[in-house]
Amino acid sequence: MRGGLLLIVVLVLFGAADASAQQARPNIYVEVTANDPVGRRLGYELRSQIASSPLLALTDLDSEAWIRIAMVTVAADSNRGYNMTAYSFVITLANFDGSFDYFYSNWAGVCGADRVSQCARDLVTNVVGVRDDIIRAARN
Repeated sequence: MRGGLLLIVVLVLFGAADASAQQARPNIYVEVTANDPVGRRLGYELRSQIASSPLLALTDLDSEAWIRIAMVTVAADSNRGYNMTAYSFVITLANFDGSFDYFYSNWAGVCGADRVSQCARDLVTNVVGVRDDIIRAARN
């Protein structure tokens, strides 16, 4: 099922295999809801690492994004989130016909204050995997 849905998404998003070459750096929109300090840092690091990635492009406009990320964090410690955050991370692929986006994947985890950069790097690695899946499907 996932492979078939991915192929439909690729055809809708890219129109043809040629478009995948043009979208080697797909626009990524990141929406973060974080009320805890570590979660806010994680959201900032995630955006920063996507912006500096040679494989991804960060956009501030939801309407320009091929891949959309929604991340929500909550304090996961007794110190009001100054030591640890729990996060939910969802990736959807844009559906430009005006209906709902296509769900692609999600992750949940916990990140400590001393590992924010590493947690963001792990999440960006997952996003690059999504990019690679789309390009691979478009070429087949």
